[in-house]
Amino acid sequence: MFNWFHKLGLRVKATLGVLIIVGMAIAANSVVTLYQSFWTVDQMTQRAARLNAIHLAQVSSWPLQTGNQVALTKTTRQATYHQDILFAAIYNADHKLLSFHIKDHDAWLTYQRSPNKLADSFVKATFPVRPVVQISNAEYPASGSASFGYVTIGYSTNAMHHAQTMQLIVMIAMFVLTASTAGLIVFKAVGRWTTRLGRLVHASDRIANGDLANQIEEDGHDEIGRLGQACEKMRRAVQQRDRTMQRFNELLQEEVDMRTEQLIAAKESAEESALSIQETNQKLRDQARHDDLTGLPNRTFLMERLTVCMARAKQNPDEQFAILFMDMDRFKVVNDSLGHAAGDELLIQFAKRMTSKLSQGYALPGLEPDVIARIGGDEFVLLIESVADTTDVCRLAQQIEQMLAEPFQIAGQDVFTASSIGIVMGGDRYREASDILRDADMAMYHAKGQEHSGGYHLYDQTMHEQALMRLQLENDLRQAIDRKQFSLRFQPIVDLKSGYISGFEALVRWDHPELGMVSPVRFVPIAEETGLIVPLGTWILRQACADLKRLQSQLPSDRPLTMNINLSKRQISEPGIVQIVADAIAEAQVDPLDIRLEITESVIMETADQLIPVLHEFAALGCQLHMDDFGTGYSSLSCLHRFPLDALKIDRAFIVNMTDDPRHAAIVNTIVMLANNLGMKVTAEGVETKEQLAQVLAMDCDHCQGYYFAKPLTYAQAGELLADNHMPFETLRAEDSCQVN
Repeated sequence: MFNWFHKLGLRVKATLGVLIIVGMAIAANSVVTLYQSFWTVDQMTQRAARLNAIHLAQVSSWPLQTGNQVALTKTTRQATYHQDILFAAIYNADHKLLSFHIKDHDAWLTYQRSPNKLADSFVKATFPVRPVVQISNAEYPASGSASFGYVTIGYSTNAMHHAQTMQLIVMIAMFVLTASTAGLIVFKAVGRWTTRLGRLVHASDRIANGDLANQIEEDGHDEIGRLGQACEKMRRAVQQRDRTMQRFNELLQEEVDMRTEQLIAAKESAEESALSIQETNQKLRDQARHDDLTGLPNRTFLMERLTVCMARAKQNPDEQFAILFMDMDRFKVVNDSLGHAAGDELLIQFAKRMTSKLSQGYALPGLEPDVIARIGGDEFVLLIESVADTTDVCRLAQQIEQMLAEPFQIAGQDVFTASSIGIVMGGDRYREASDILRDADMAMYHAKGQEHSGGYHLYDQTMHEQALMRLQLENDLRQAIDRKQFSLRFQPIVDLKSGYISGFEALVRWDHPELGMVSPVRFVPIAEETGLIVPLGTWILRQACADLKRLQSQLPSDRPLTMNINLSKRQISEPGIVQIVADAIAEAQVDPLDIRLEITESVIMETADQLIPVLHEFAALGCQLHMDDFGTGYSSLSCLHRFPLDALKIDRAFIVNMTDDPRHAAIVNTIVMLANNLGMKVTAEGVETKEQLAQVLAMDCDHCQGYYFAKPLTYAQAGELLADNHMPFETLRAEDSCQVN
């Protein structure tokens, strides 16, 4: 374990010894001192935060007691004038947020997500607000009274971190300076002895290398001097014997050289022709079984080795081998942005890194791939011919992910990539090598379809069965429109101001002749991927507009009725989508103002730059635009105003959890206030209980929908509901309003 230490010189050993002893002593003292300093700075920060919270509680007591919202707002704003206070908030006794002011939005969002969790960038200080009495224009705390609210501030820890960093730097500098001084003193003191020993070592090396001409001059009377004299005697003896052996070798070498020249001449003449033929054949075989770009084995070579592994597995059923099918993520982005030459360079560097590191056991020693092949495009395959445990192969895939995390230098810039890996454990169940690659490719696409790019997936038999089922479902889907297997369901949307049904959301259903009702969750992603969503979406638009016209004809002329229609990402990207919508509206002869197009938040944000012109064309057509599933995507509030939106639809996940989690209720309330400030309407999705309806009413939402009112209805059921809807929800609205009060 300490062989490296024994190889060091005496001078270095002595210096290291002193450095270790001095370093340990100083380090122990530094750690104790540094810990005490860190603790002191932390306590001072905590105390400063609490004092500011106490001050805010005192100055906000009277405004809170008198219900003066303007004074509360001013108080929270003034509290953040302090350079280290990131946000300030005032709550009542029921934990309802009354006033807040934010200087750092990231800190406020961190506090909102996890109020009781410690944060690194700030400390939270909370203090109760107690009643006061006002005497002669002065405010005094009311003795013995309980708190009727509390305040919370976020106090920045930047100053604390800066002080701690400076203390750490000073301690490190003192440690390095002290240890260096001690090491230098010892280094100089031992230098005299090591210099003499170094000369003897150098002289010994010369003797070992055959240099016997230089005399050893070390002649002191101490141990080093006597060692030098002994070395000189040895040099003279070896020099004498070398002279004798040299003469004998010269005579022998002359005879050997003459015989060797004769044999070499005869052998070279016979081998030249055979070598030329062998090199040509080998080069042709290598070219046929290797990739021209990367030099790696190709598909032909891999299939040969796979065939050998399969034959061995049939002879010994316990023998297992493994295939790792790799596909580079974001390779198309590199090709499209930097050009195909950069793409080729990326493939070459990728192959070199895989070969150099995996072949040397970088990932898992003892589990080096037997074959690393490129089988086409950006697809690579690793073959491990003998595997004992599936866990080891999965660990190898994880190590490959870490290895590829380092950037590649392409065209003068850093390029980051990852790899989706499909893993197949081979055995005697396979009959053809192509079947193994098929299953590995399937597992790789499962890995690529995960939430985050990259990763690996282990193949199992259900994946093959699911692939067959999906293929059959895709084939049936291509014929479903022509065979009129689709129908629409209508979910009522209730106007919370009047209590009447103001419209419906059109939802597509597939009545499969063999499978029955197929959930949209199963067939819509397939339609989106294959492009079938475009003709299907066109049919939905036309049918929904026609059904709206018929439903409107059942109502009085002064009774408005609208239809919400969903547009997918593929539909929005389709050229001429605005004209398709316009044609559907014109064909059904409905008012464009009664058509509300719903686009999910994620689609709007992912294609914002391309989508904004299309949204403005829809607005010019007269259709209303609603952002669906709001709150579940990654929309930036700073750019929300760029879109010509008329309403936000709050995702049902927030509505369902409102009654159990106050944080969801706070989010919904914030979205409603945001929409009101931007001049938008708000629709709450997923209302299922009276309690949820009561909360939605209290937050002043405009519309809501959910199973509390009705599940998605057929056209006939929707017509019956409209016929009975004189004031069916007005009573419920009144009852729920009373519950809120």
